[in-house]
Amino acid sequence: MPDPADKIRLLDRIKRMASGEPLDRPEPRGPRDLGRVALILSIVCLGLLVVLFLGFSRSLSGLSGQVRELEPLKADLATLQTRVLELEKLPARARNMVIDAMLEEMGLKASSLAGLVGDARQAEQLAQVQAILKQVRDERAK
Repeated sequence: MPDPADKIRLLDRIKRMASGEPLDRPEPRGPRDLGRVALILSIVCLGLLVVLFLGFSRSLSGLSGQVRELEPLKADLATLQTRVLELEKLPARARNMVIDAMLEEMGLKASSLAGLVGDARQAEQLAQVQAILKQVRDERAK
């Protein structure tokens, strides 16, 4: 006696022949399977996108916090730069003070020598030296 499953298959085959359908039609597997793969890939990509977005967001928030911490340092840097500029001017100021002191000293020595020298011509020359030194000091004071 034939198996009932064989009978069902045979009846199904007869119906297909009567309707004009091909007997051995392949089941469509390709496009349906690729659709599932595409769906899974898109879900994985969305998940990866969310993870990357959250990671970058956290990194940017940390970076902005660090930038906010650097704001007071900018003011400190500006004051430090002004102090450095003042220190750079210091050697020139010190040199000018030394030159002014030397000119003053030379003027005092010339006046004391003018009083000690007995010759009138030499005393007059020392007075000229004092006048020249005074002119130099006045020009430097400007």
